[in-house]
Amino acid sequence: MRVKQDAHIPSHVFAIFDILENEWGSSYQPLLVPIHVDLYTHGFRSKIIPPSPPGSTFPVPYCAENTEGQFVTLPVVPLPVPHTPSIHLLLLFGLGLETQT
Repeated sequence: MRVKQDAHIPSHVFAIFDILENEWGSSYQPLLVPIHVDLYTHGFRSKIIPPSPPGSTFPVPYCAENTEGQFVTLPVVPLPVPHTPSIHLLLLFGLGLETQT
């Protein structure tokens, strides 16, 4: 994943889908949502992000050869949901990113 800003680098990527994996066609692409585990565990009680091994660190950006910018490699967490288009609202409020009360 390309790093756009180094202030808040995600720790994982959710692969969000609302159909069974065995029903995916060749062109199907799940919605990929970068997430930081600390924000997620603060706002949600679900343990869908597996714990990191002891002593592991958060992903560190790197420069790829023959490309411009920085990149980061993140673990992908599959996340089946009932309705993919509404997941952004759930995450917005659940992660405490909504600032208007």
